[in-house]
Amino acid sequence: MQYQVRSSALAGFDRLVVELGGDPLALLEAEHLHPSALASADMMLSYRAVARLLTRSAWQLECADFGYRLGQRQGLELLGALGVYLCIQDSLFDAFEVGLKALDYHVQGIQIDAVGEHGCTEFRLGFAFEAELDCQQLRQLTLSNIANIVSELSGGQCVPCQPLTHGASTLVFASADLAQPVNTSEVMRQRLFARWRRQAPSRPSPQQVPVDEAVTRAILALLPTGDVSLVSIARVLELPARTLQYRLRQCGSSYGALLQGCRRQLACQWLEQSEFTVTDIALRLGYAEPAVFNRAFKGWYGVSPSQWRLGEQAR
Repeated sequence: MQYQVRSSALAGFDRLVVELGGDPLALLEAEHLHPSALASADMMLSYRAVARLLTRSAWQLECADFGYRLGQRQGLELLGALGVYLCIQDSLFDAFEVGLKALDYHVQGIQIDAVGEHGCTEFRLGFAFEAELDCQQLRQLTLSNIANIVSELSGGQCVPCQPLTHGASTLVFASADLAQPVNTSEVMRQRLFARWRRQAPSRPSPQQVPVDEAVTRAILALLPTGDVSLVSIARVLELPARTLQYRLRQCGSSYGALLQGCRRQLACQWLEQSEFTVTDIALRLGYAEPAVFNRAFKGWYGVSPSQWRLGEQAR
């Protein structure tokens, strides 16, 4: 099974490696990862290769807490539209649940469980390939990411019950702290929004993304959460819903057409790259019943989702 992760997982990798006296491009090449992975946040990379890259980096640079250090440099900005959406949730725990729903869009092959006990909530990680690979550095990176995101969403008020060290295997918060309202400053929200809107993955120059492309990226990020209404997407884009509809008409598009296009894209991606059942995919794409998804898919490609998957596997 091929598991993938967005290249945003490597944000800050090159600078950290250079600071530690290493060569980031040589490390990438050793794991057959293209240097462009450091320039784009939206490439899909082999999750196994990223795990091996972190392990190799920690060993060659003699830095046992490499994953932890890298995670400290990452946060909400890596999540794009999802990061903006998390900022408008009611509580930290609501934001966490939304993030879990959208996890498969950013990474496949990881399981994050939140276990409540004795007034605490413990986050436990599992990787689909940890029986075959050393995942210590990957675990460090992920736990550090979660801690940073929770801190940012709480305005620095919610911190782990115990300091996060490079040897930690879980992350524990007081459950009462996670029940607190999301508390992000206007400055942070504007920074997240500006960074997300500033540049499309295909554009090397810093120019604002066209509205239809921005809507597409927002839908792709939020579809797994189940909340991709026009109103919700407009909130993420900080536009009134009617204004968003008008701007889409101006560029010859519509919200409904973009939503269907995103459903097609994710349906094919998940059928090819994940172990989700057809029913799982239908529900994740917002269809009330698998039969409705089957009819829509057959209308797009002339075959059922199951037949399409078999055809891809036979190639």
